[in-house]
Amino acid sequence: MADYTASSLVEREREMMAFVVRGHTNKQIAARIGSSAAKPFRGHEMLEAVYKGLACDRKRRDLEQSISDLRARFHTLTPREREILDWVASGLMNEQIAAKMGIAQMTVKTHREQIRRKLGAKSLADLARIADRLRCAV
Repeated sequence: MADYTASSLVEREREMMAFVVRGHTNKQIAARIGSSAAKPFRGHEMLEAVYKGLACDRKRRDLEQSISDLRARFHTLTPREREILDWVASGLMNEQIAAKMGIAQMTVKTHREQIRRKLGAKSLADLARIADRLRCAV
């Protein structure tokens, strides 16, 4: 790994986890890193903090991967399927969606089944949760 100073680590992307251990602390650097950087610690406290940070980072990466996978599946939907997904997620029934779009109810059912299959939803409730996650991830 390249040689980084504490201040250069702070400037890098937030995705990178950094641990700065120094025998003494420069107050300007400590202020930029965070107040916890200026506190003394014991060895076991440091290990606990590292394990906690790694677990937190693993959860963050898993969530990002899950959202990325959902987005990729979402992009396989046709424009009409995306429109129907919006109506389904808003709580409309097939009959209501068909009336709003001017298409047959059976067509809506067919599209909804394709959407469910493409997004990997097991049920209508699961489909609504997936749509909500996609909206929150934007």
